[in-house]
Amino acid sequence: MKKNFVTAIAVIASISLVGVIITQLFWVDRAIELRTRQFDDAVHYGLVAVVDRVNDLRKDSIFEFKQRHKDDSAIAVWHANLNYPYLLDSLIKDEFGCLKIKENFAWGVIDTSENTIVYGRCDEKYKEDLFNSGHQYSAASIFNNQEKFVIGIYFPEQKQLILRKMFVWVLILSGVFLLIVVITFMVIVIAGLRQKKLAEMKNDFINNITHEFKTPISTISVASEMLMKPAIQASFDKTNRYANIIFDENLRLRNQVEQVLHISMLEKEQFKLRRTKIDVHKILENSIEIFNVILREKGGLIHADLYALKTEIEADEVHFINLISNLLDNAVKYCKDRPEIHILTRDGEGGIEISIIDKGMGISQENLKHIFKKFYRVHTGDRHDVKGFGLGLFYVKTIVNAHGGRIKVKSELKKGTTFEIYFPYKSSSNDHD
Repeated sequence: MKKNFVTAIAVIASISLVGVIITQLFWVDRAIELRTRQFDDAVHYGLVAVVDRVNDLRKDSIFEFKQRHKDDSAIAVWHANLNYPYLLDSLIKDEFGCLKIKENFAWGVIDTSENTIVYGRCDEKYKEDLFNSGHQYSAASIFNNQEKFVIGIYFPEQKQLILRKMFVWVLILSGVFLLIVVITFMVIVIAGLRQKKLAEMKNDFINNITHEFKTPISTISVASEMLMKPAIQASFDKTNRYANIIFDENLRLRNQVEQVLHISMLEKEQFKLRRTKIDVHKILENSIEIFNVILREKGGLIHADLYALKTEIEADEVHFINLISNLLDNAVKYCKDRPEIHILTRDGEGGIEISIIDKGMGISQENLKHIFKKFYRVHTGDRHDVKGFGLGLFYVKTIVNAHGGRIKVKSELKKGTTFEIYFPYKSSSNDHD
């Protein structure tokens, strides 16, 4: 799949997701607006009902007073017969309770001409809010048609009340579905980027392995052609030299193939460790001797401070040797000038600690997070002589973990890299062949 096509798909999907989010937010906003209107209407009809009930009670009281006293002055004594503030408070609580609005609210009969509250139930902090409330209704009909009187009501937590009433059906479901869409999209994008990165790493691996295999094959081919010449066959020294070249290159090719096959087994966890008692210092000394031969040609050297007192561990000797060789080989390859490597051992808690320190090119913090991944190779800038499959540190990490050990790496560009390895003295596994 072409890179431009993948990018186009990602852009289209991103735009679509943004569109879905905007649409969802728009409908949530519309739902809140609709719920607000429903709430306002419910409050309005509640106030209308309260005024109507007060008028009904007022008429009943006047009629009853007239029947009892045969007097038209009943209106003058109506306020004395009914506790007006208590009546309104009771009716408002009853009416809004029926509307399932039980939250705290402030109410009052407002004289709009003087901007004062005649009576009601309102904290001082809500007084201005009550005057400016959108929930007001004329009380003129119960105050001898005096238009200056209105009944106002204010809900301090109106927004929270509206959101709570629609929370389950709109906000939670919308939020959950939207979150699922966003998370799914992010997972797909991240997975796609990882697959793309893995594909690039595999392509690099194939290119590297092709190059690595091509070199010994070409050398073997040339040496074989030379051996077929009569002049070469007549000379024992030349024949022996070309035969040794073929043997060495064939051995190199076989080791490369085995390395690839071995990594495949490691990934599938089809390998078993043959643990025996090994002396870490002896293996390190042998490895140092071998690599010092290589380093002399480059003017480099390996220094060793083997301070550990207890040096025997239970480990697979072959894998342990390969592990150390991999780390030393990296220290040599990733050094521009004369390689200078320092190996340090010390006693740890229940095991031995090994540090391999170089003064090479170093690794950036971005690369440092990926160096133990399979096929991953640190970019070496303008250097093209650093060969490998990107499997060495993956192998090292796998073997250390299989032994129940730990590995840490610290590095700084242009200053060098330190690998710190811990191996327990005794294995916690019964995996002995």
